[in-house]
Amino acid sequence: MLSKINKRGKSDKGNELFAFDPANNILSTNGQTVSDGFTPVTDNRLKTYNGISYYDDLGNLIHRELTDGEVPNYFYDLHDQLVKVEIFKPEQEKKTWAYNYDALGRRVGKGRLKNKGEVSDGLEDKTDFTWDGSHLIQETRSDGLYTYIYTDKDAYEPLAQIRNWTNEEGESHQETNYFHCDQIGIPHEMTDKGGKLLWFGDYYGWGKLKSETNIAGVHQPFRLQNQYCNEETSDRKISSLS
Repeated sequence: MLSKINKRGKSDKGNELFAFDPANNILSTNGQTVSDGFTPVTDNRLKTYNGISYYDDLGNLIHRELTDGEVPNYFYDLHDQLVKVEIFKPEQEKKTWAYNYDALGRRVGKGRLKNKGEVSDGLEDKTDFTWDGSHLIQETRSDGLYTYIYTDKDAYEPLAQIRNWTNEEGESHQETNYFHCDQIGIPHEMTDKGGKLLWFGDYYGWGKLKSETNIAGVHQPFRLQNQYCNEETSDRKISSLS
């Protein structure tokens, strides 16, 4: 017997109900009672969910049409690794993000390609990733160096985030913030070393962030264990961030 999430809920926030086809593909989740008569999911892929999605012959997502008008296009290399995303938003200039990987398939960098009129060299909004095996241990961003500590050497539940940065006066600073996770390792709160609440969020049943309140403007990219959320696309990439 397969274990499936059929219902998720909190007494003060309502319920999510899920329906599956005979092959155990999720068909619907809408917070209301589900019924029979759903169209089966063909090719073992979800064709429509919160918009329209299209896949290539290898099952890679290459196109989406979201309900808010955003249209991202995804591009992959010969190893099925995401190497570029083009994002179109209503009444905004197109944004293009590029991604690169090491020989083990781990994502080691990402950044936004310059638009017309931008004259600086290299990528904008660049992030470099450092790994210890399959654990993401550091991010180098424009606002500092972020180091991650986990609850155990073999676990993916985040425990702490150490940020090092230099201000405009050239002074070095360091701060340590802590993740507060539920029983399955999903971060629901982040506090500083004095216990002051910096961030808190609530999730849907499959790990997508439902709502968040970022009190102090902190960087909190983790979702389900071993999932990292790309801010530019809101996609959650697992393990090596491929």
